[in-house]
Amino acid sequence: MSDDRFRLFRDKMFGLYGEGRYAEALAHVEQGAPEFPQQWTDLTYWKVCLATRSGDVPLALRILSEAAGHGWWWSEIGLRQDPDLQPLHGLPEFEQLVDLCRERHAAAQALSRPELRIIQPQTGTPPYPILIALHGAAGSADEFASHWQPAAAHGWLVGVPQSSQMSAPTRFDWRDLEVGTQEILGHYDTILKRHPVDAHRTVLAGFSQGGRTAIWLTLSGILPARGFIGIACALSDPDEIRRLLRDREPKHRGYLMVGTKDYVYPQVLAMAELLRSYSITLKVETIDGLAHEIPEDFARRSARALDFLLS
Repeated sequence: MSDDRFRLFRDKMFGLYGEGRYAEALAHVEQGAPEFPQQWTDLTYWKVCLATRSGDVPLALRILSEAAGHGWWWSEIGLRQDPDLQPLHGLPEFEQLVDLCRERHAAAQALSRPELRIIQPQTGTPPYPILIALHGAAGSADEFASHWQPAAAHGWLVGVPQSSQMSAPTRFDWRDLEVGTQEILGHYDTILKRHPVDAHRTVLAGFSQGGRTAIWLTLSGILPARGFIGIACALSDPDEIRRLLRDREPKHRGYLMVGTKDYVYPQVLAMAELLRSYSITLKVETIDGLAHEIPEDFARRSARALDFLLS
C-alpha cells in the first residue's frame, strides 16, 4: 500500500514537472515529503531541482546546504550533469557544496561493497531457472527486489545484485560497465555454486540503466543468458550493437517493456528494429501513457516475458 501511495505521489509531481508547473510541483513535494521518510534522498533532490527550475536559486542552495549539514551528499556527476541544476553552476556556495559532496562520496565509495539479494523459488523442483535482476541508476537491491517476488512464486530463483558504485547514500548505479560486469559475474558464480539451479535457463533483466547492462551482458555473451528483459531501456549506439552481434550466431531472445511517454521510447523502437535485423527473437510491449517507470501490473507482464524467453 505504501508503494502505491508513493507512486501516485511521485506521478503527480512528474506530471506537474512535465507541464512546466515547477512551483506547484515543489509545493506538492514539500507538503507530502513527511509521509515518505524512506524516500528522503530522492525527495530532497527533487526539491533542489524544482526550486532551481522555479527560479528560486537561494531556496535551492538552502535545501542543498541543509542536507549537507545533516551529512548527506550526491555524486558530483549527478550534480554537474543534471540540466535542472545548470543555473547553480559556478555559484560559490554551490561549488563548495559540490566539493563537500565529492569528498563524502569518495569516503563512502571506499567502504562500499557489492551485495546480492536472493529470493528463493516458492514452487517447482530443482534445478531452478535463474533470473538476475539489475536495479536502475540511483536504485537499490531492496527496492528492486520487491518487483520480482512473483517470479519466485512461479519457480524462479531470483538474484538481485546491488552495485558497489554509489551515487548517493543508499543509492547505487552501474555507470562503470567494467566494474559492474565483474560484480555481476561474481554473483552469478555464487548462485551456481550455492543453489540448485539450471544454468541453461538463465535470464537477465533490468530497469533503465540496469536494463541496458542486462542487454549488453546478454548480447556480448559474457554471461551465458538465454535472454533478457529490458524495462524502459535501450542501447542507443547502433554501432555498439552491430559490434556485439558481428559474426555471432543469433540465439538470444529478448523482451522489452516501454511506455509511450518514456523519453527512451524512440530509442527502444530503433534498437528493436536493429536487433530483429540480426534475427534475434524479440517482443516489444508498449504501455500507453507510461513514463520512465515500471508498470503497475508488472507481475503479470514479467510472467508473460519469462514464459516468452523460455518458450
